[in-house]
Amino acid sequence: MDAPDHFLNDGRTVESLSLEVLTGPALVVSIPDVVEVITPRVLDRAGIPSGADRVLFKTRNSSLWARGEKTFNVSFIALSPEAAVWIVQPEVKLVGVDYLSVAPYDESVPTHLTLLHAGEVILEGLDLSSVVPGF
Repeated sequence: MDAPDHFLNDGRTVESLSLEVLTGPALVVSIPDVVEVITPRVLDRAGIPSGADRVLFKTRNSSLWARGEKTFNVSFIALSPEAAVWIVQPEVKLVGVDYLSVAPYDESVPTHLTLLHAGEVILEGLDLSSVVPGF
């Protein structure tokens, strides 16, 4: 979990996050064809239904977990800053990714700030390699 205080310096640590948001059904969205970043266009095509309040993204990053990769990969798939803006507009309250950051390696601050200022809970480092897409 990414504590809001990590980027916002506002004192909100992980124990202050809502347990209600952290529990319940989540939509696993498979987008294996993305090669750089998840963009608003990718999200438009992903078919995320309204009412999905917890969304986990399964990308080609999951193959790294499946192979037991131990070396940090700087070219992991993440949400672009623009995709972060897209994701906070619907009812999504929690966003999860299948690598160690929700944001691109070389541009991590904007994506994090957009999500955290909007009150999103961020889950990072999820091993979704054997998880079937859907609810």
